[in-house]
Amino acid sequence: MANKKSSKKRKVSALWIALSAFSLTFVVMLTRPVQTLELKYTDQLFEWRGPLDVSDSPIVLVAISQKADEEIPQKYPWPTSVYAHLVENLNRAGAKVIAFDVVFDNPDMYNPRNDTLFAKTLRKYANVILAGDIQRDKSGPSDLTSQLFPIPIFLDSNPNRTAFVKVYSDLDGAVRSYRLGQAYQHQNYYRLGLEAVRKYYDIPYERVDSIEENGEAYFKLGTFNILKDRANSFLINYYGPEGIFPEISLEEVIDDSSYTTVFESELQFEVNSFNDPEIGHLGRGTFKDK
Repeated sequence: MANKKSSKKRKVSALWIALSAFSLTFVVMLTRPVQTLELKYTDQLFEWRGPLDVSDSPIVLVAISQKADEEIPQKYPWPTSVYAHLVENLNRAGAKVIAFDVVFDNPDMYNPRNDTLFAKTLRKYANVILAGDIQRDKSGPSDLTSQLFPIPIFLDSNPNRTAFVKVYSDLDGAVRSYRLGQAYQHQNYYRLGLEAVRKYYDIPYERVDSIEENGEAYFKLGTFNILKDRANSFLINYYGPEGIFPEISLEEVIDDSSYTTVFESELQFEVNSFNDPEIGHLGRGTFKDK
C-alpha cells in the first residue's frame, strides 16, 4: 500500500514538474528578447535565400522624390492636376493598374478645378486605386472610428474601392506581415497591395475569400492561395532589399511636350523624358502592362 502511494506521489510530482517546465518555456517564449531573436532569425532566412528574380514582375514604382519636388514648379503637396497628368501619361504608356500610396483627403490648395480635372481622369480610365484608412480614437470611453478617405469628388468619380494603407510593425519596428483588410460600414476594404493585385488580374470581389486545404488556412484571391499567418494577416515573402523593383521619379513621367519642368524652364530647352523618341519612357515601354 505504501509503495502504491509513493508511486502515485512520484507520478504527481513528475506531472507538476512537466507542467511547470512547459509553463516556464511558454513564458520565456513570450519575453521580448526571445521574440526579437525569433524575428531576427526570420530576417536571416531571407538573407540566406538571397533576392528573387523580378525581371518578369509587373511592378514599377513611381517615386514622390526630392528630385520630383525640385522639378515640379509648385512645392509639395502638388496640385492634383499633376496627378491627373500622371494618370494620363501612365495610361498612354500602357499601364494596367495605378495604385496611389497617397491619401487625397484634402481639397486642392491651388485651384478647385485641379480636383475636377483629377476626378474626370479617374472616371475616364477606371484603373486607379486610391488610398485611405480607418482611424481609431482610443482616448475616449468607447472605441470610435473615423474614416480617412479621399475627398468626395474623388470617391464619387472612382469606380474602384478605396484601399487601406496602414501597416503594422513587429516589436522591433520592422514590417514582416501584411493584413488582408477589414470590414467598414458593411463593406469589405482590402490593403493597397492586395487591391492592386485584384484589379490587375480582374478578380471579382466575390472571389476574395478564406479557405482551408490540407489542414492549412489560406486567403483565396482568385487563383492565388496566400498562406495565413494569423486570422487576418500573412507573412510577406520579400523579393529582396530596397531598390529591387524599378523606380522612376515622378517628374520623368509627367515631363512631356505639354509640361515644363524647372530644369527645362531654366535651360529654355525641352528634354521630355516621357515621350522623347529616343530616351522617353513611352517609347521604351517602361510601363507597358505594368
